[in-house]
This record gives sequence, structure tokens and C-alpha cells, in this order.
Amino acid sequence: MIQQAILSDLIIRPIPILIGSFNFLDIYLVGCGGTGSFLAPSLVRLVLELQQGGCDVRLTFVDHDHVSDRNIPRQNFCPGDLGGYKAALLASRYGIAFGVEIAAIVEPFNYQLVDRPRWHSQTILIGCVDNSPARSELSTVLSSLAQYNRQIWYLDCGNHGEGIAAGQVLLGSTNNFDLQAAFNDLENPSFCVSLPAPGLQHPELLENHPEDGMDEHLSCTQIAERNKQALFINQRVAVEAVEMINRLINQRSLNRFATYFNCEWGSARSEYITVANLKKFSAFSDLQLKSN
Repeated sequence: MIQQAILSDLIIRPIPILIGSFNFLDIYLVGCGGTGSFLAPSLVRLVLELQQGGCDVRLTFVDHDHVSDRNIPRQNFCPGDLGGYKAALLASRYGIAFGVEIAAIVEPFNYQLVDRPRWHSQTILIGCVDNSPARSELSTVLSSLAQYNRQIWYLDCGNHGEGIAAGQVLLGSTNNFDLQAAFNDLENPSFCVSLPAPGLQHPELLENHPEDGMDEHLSCTQIAERNKQALFINQRVAVEAVEMINRLINQRSLNRFATYFNCEWGSARSEYITVANLKKFSAFSDLQLKSN
């Protein structure tokens, strides 16, 4: 069975992402609630590893929400954190523990919070939000900063809610995906330099839903009241997310752009980077995103 799985992977021939060389790395964690609170310490460990290798990394946590009693135990907070800003608490806790400088922004996210990329830099944007207006704002970053640096990577993390122990992580870099420009050679590709944004992979993520309400700054706590998460799904999403980022930035070996998993069934599958798998996204554009 294991040999069959290995053979299947060889037949697929996934293509690795090629990221340009860089001296500076900016990482933004947007959403420090369910998944974000568990992803935070793993990101700090990754940053420490990169810094020890000589990379100049800036890490920023963004979340305007406070810790409430409804967040415990599904989020990575304890009773002593009640009332504090999630982003500030996590930045202080793990910054002190690992000796890593972490910026905290305790206001609603908007695309203007992301700095223009520094010269010879990479930007990683991680979205751990659970409503479509926030995801739309994250997608806007790809368009607004594309003129400065085409390799801005956006990783979207999500779970199904309603107590279902299932979720996904989706990686992308552009709202206007061009298959020809993504690969060095469509007939015999050896590397890939861009991926369709999460909103192109799953347009429903950008569609308004009743639980989003009319307030684009609806907090995780308010949504959790209506859409309770499975107890341990956030940890699982966080592990998948940091592993994908590690392979993208640190190991330079990432060959997948989406992973889906169901903890109840014990199943997981990934979408690999191939011309065939990405071809269907090439017809999408910024205009189609804006129409949602």
C-alpha cells in the first residue's frame, strides 16, 4: 500500500515552488484566535531558526479581538488572559520566551497595514480569519502590492465549524493567475513561481454568508457563538500551516498548494503543483474576484 502511494506520487510529478533569493522576510499572522493562537508559537520557532541562519525576519501579529471566556479551551489562552488583546498577549508571551521581537497590531486588519516589500525581500501573509470580508481584505493585499513584489505569498487557514473536525490550508500568490507565467516550461516544467490566490481556488471563501452579518469586523468570539469549532481542529490546521510555510521558505521544497483533512475520518489529501491541476485557474482574474 505504501509502495503504491509512492508510485502514485511519482506519476503525478509535482513541481516545486521556486522563490527568489532574499535577505529580508516579513511575516504577518492575521487572526490570533482559534488557529492563529496555536500557530503563533510555531511561527516564532520558525523565525528563530531562520534568524539563526542569518535571515532578517520581521514577525507581526494582527487581531483586534479580546480574550473572552468563550475562547477557552478551544483557543490557546488561559483564564489569566481574559480581557487582554489576543495579538498583544501572544506577541509578549512568545517574544519573551524565545527572545524574538514580535510586533502586535490590535486593530481590524486592512490591506494598508502591510508594508511595501523591502528591497530583496519576501512577504508571507497568513490568514486565520473566519469571515469573508476579512478574507477579501487579505486578498486585496496581493493586488495592491503586486507592483512592488510579485512573490507575496498568502496562506489561508480554515476549518468547517459546526463541530466538524475538518479543515484546509490554501497557498496562493496572485489574484490574476497566468499559467504560462507560472511555470518555466509548460511542456516540461522544473519549477513554479506563482500560484492562484485562495479566493481563486475556492471563490466561496469570498462570498458573504449570513453568519458574517453586516459588520466586516465581526469578532471570532461572536462567530464562535453561532458556529462552534471542534475542540482540537485548530491545532491540526496550525500544524499543516507551519509545515507548508517551513517547506516554502526554509527547506525550499514545497510542491503542493492545498491540503484538506478530516480528523474524524482520519483522512488527508493534497493538491499538488502540476500544470494539469493549475490549468483550471488560469481563466480567473481580479475582475471575477471583485464581482463576489
